[in-house]
Amino acid sequence: MPKGGYGAARNRTIRCGSSATGPGGRGSSITENHHELTRSTPDRWALPVSSPAISASLSLEDPINYAAILARFEQVVEDLRTRYVSDDFRLDEAAAARALLYFRHMAEGGPDDDAEWQDALDFMIAHGQSFDWILCGSPTALICKGAALAVVEQRQKQAQSDDATLLEMEKEIFQLREKIHAFDPETARLQNIWSDEMIRLHQASLTGDCKLSKEERSAAVAAMPEAIEHSRLVAEQRPFRERSDELVEQMWSTPARTPEGRRAKLLVLLGHIMVDDWRADNREVDWEIKMARDLMIEFVGGEAAAQLRDQFAA
Repeated sequence: MPKGGYGAARNRTIRCGSSATGPGGRGSSITENHHELTRSTPDRWALPVSSPAISASLSLEDPINYAAILARFEQVVEDLRTRYVSDDFRLDEAAAARALLYFRHMAEGGPDDDAEWQDALDFMIAHGQSFDWILCGSPTALICKGAALAVVEQRQKQAQSDDATLLEMEKEIFQLREKIHAFDPETARLQNIWSDEMIRLHQASLTGDCKLSKEERSAAVAAMPEAIEHSRLVAEQRPFRERSDELVEQMWSTPARTPEGRRAKLLVLLGHIMVDDWRADNREVDWEIKMARDLMIEFVGGEAAAQLRDQFAA
């Protein structure tokens, strides 16, 4: 095999059992790559599920069939060109053309070329393609990759389900916040009245105009209708505050696993826990607060972070 290349070794065999993202790395021959991957596969952990006939048809050591390799690679390129992969997927047409040229050259019986082989290898790696499928016709890596993607999708769904609890807590916390602050105008008005009276009696006691003791002055203020009504409203407000504090404690002990979950926790921090200065938009907020807030928004990530930036930009 010239310079560790793949194509020229007509009488050599290759080992399957890898994907383009497995061990081996740049510069390794494809035979070495497959050999390393085959040794690292924990076959002893797997129960046999195929018949001898099927196992024989998927032998790890098959003659190199360049025409079949070319056909499979052409299918890969055609599918990547014409099928939907993802919104941000882009096929590297120049790299595809170089790899196609290499495999067509080998299928026509041409000599191997290390640089062209490396181009083909780079294409498969960059586009997440399976060595097993392209070089050996084995669906093993595709089957395993599909299973791995299913696991990732299940984890994402579970994370979204877990963070749904955070979103519910966020909603309830802000509903409670509205109820809590609905009391504020009246409690503030009543407190100003009885506290002003408390101050007046204290000052009068200093000049001798008021003969009441400290305890008697406090009792007199507490008996005022405004003080009684203030106490009643504070008692009515208290369950909302206690429930809000309970939810915040619960929320902070619940890890956020998605950008939406992190967004919910950050909004509760900024919109409910921190002082009003942290809720000002970017035109009015202090520089130090803006820097800290921007960093926290960056940690949120995803579309949720973009929504937060828009919210504070106005």
